[in-house]
Amino acid sequence: MFTDKASEAITKKVEAEKATRLCAEPELEKQERQQKQTHLKADCHYFCAIADGTKRVYTDEDAWLPYTTSGILDPACVSLVNLFINGMIQPPVLYEVAKGRLRLLTKEPPGKDVSIVLQFIAIAAS
Repeated sequence: MFTDKASEAITKKVEAEKATRLCAEPELEKQERQQKQTHLKADCHYFCAIADGTKRVYTDEDAWLPYTTSGILDPACVSLVNLFINGMIQPPVLYEVAKGRLRLLTKEPPGKDVSIVLQFIAIAAS
């Protein structure tokens, strides 16, 4: 097949370069994908209150200051809103949130001295 040693060496060199390129291409594609990926940043804010046993509507003035990091934020300005009463997450059908106001839609208000935590999570590209 080869007429001389030089042709054989050139052919082997070309084949080796092809193999190297084939091995390198997936790595290059991986690096390009990683460069294109967008990293997300999440900020968490909390409104905390202590139930008095009678109220179903809470406002910014009801904040339990040692644990609150924000007032009651506008849900349209954050990605997720979660409500925890006495440490248990509540389904969204049981409450309404508006800027500065949390309204519980339950028949009974939370018991006296029960913790209320409204969690706001804002997710954005960094």
